[in-house]
Amino acid sequence: KKASNSQDASSLVVHGFRPMKFLPITNLMSKTTIALANDSRVSGSEKALYNLKLSMIKKDVFAVGEMLTRASTTSKMVALVPKNDGFGGFLITQLPYKEDTRKVLPSDIGFADRNSVDAAKKLISKA
Repeated sequence: KKASNSQDASSLVVHGFRPMKFLPITNLMSKTTIALANDSRVSGSEKALYNLKLSMIKKDVFAVGEMLTRASTTSKMVALVPKNDGFGGFLITQLPYKEDTRKVLPSDIGFADRNSVDAAKKLISKA
């Protein structure tokens, strides 16, 4: 908790784990960041992250955490998704808060007819 409230440096605090089936692919926000271990700065981090990644893949979970990238910004809720490769890396992507999402009504889901598609193409080609 202290690290997430720190205004001194960037930080990442893991709050818990969720099954991968709950990762809201449609609600992901912002760009994805890759997190890798750096044994030259933190001794043992490579082995620790690699073992964490293997355990997360085995249990089919992702981590939910809070990330502060700069001292002058607010923290963001993020998902740490283990990369399925030979390194100890994770994909970090911002998650929305409940008030940032909305339900899509079934009546709003539909398909455009050919005339609408042609009109959109014509409008785009003039730009």
